[in-house]
Amino acid sequence: MPAKDIFHHAVKSALIKDGWKITDDPLFIKPSTKIS
Repeated sequence: MPAKDIFHHAVKSALIKDGWKITDDPLFIKPSTKIS
């Protein structure tokens, strides 16, 4: 499992303050390779 980057805590805190419910931590997001 990769280490949490320097933005992990800041992003997680911002999402929680915005009303998001964190269900999976870490959540893996695959970046798109498509250019539109």
